[in-house]
Amino acid sequence: MRRKVERTIPEPTLAEIQKTLPKSETIHLRVTINEKAEVAATATSMHLSMTEYLLKCHAVVAGKLRKGD
Repeated sequence: MRRKVERTIPEPTLAEIQKTLPKSETIHLRVTINEKAEVAATATSMHLSMTEYLLKCHAVVAGKLRKGD
């Protein structure tokens, strides 16, 4: 006989909660028209906004720097 497994909804972490909060700060970057187009194209190809793409890139680089890679 199979035992019924109770499934619980995992509690979100603070980081997960903070990711869903509205953004209130901005960063202005000066780029060439080609650089902007390249960032936009890459973000679009990954189904991300430019903000999401740039923040994910930052997370990767920051993580590597913390690890010393």
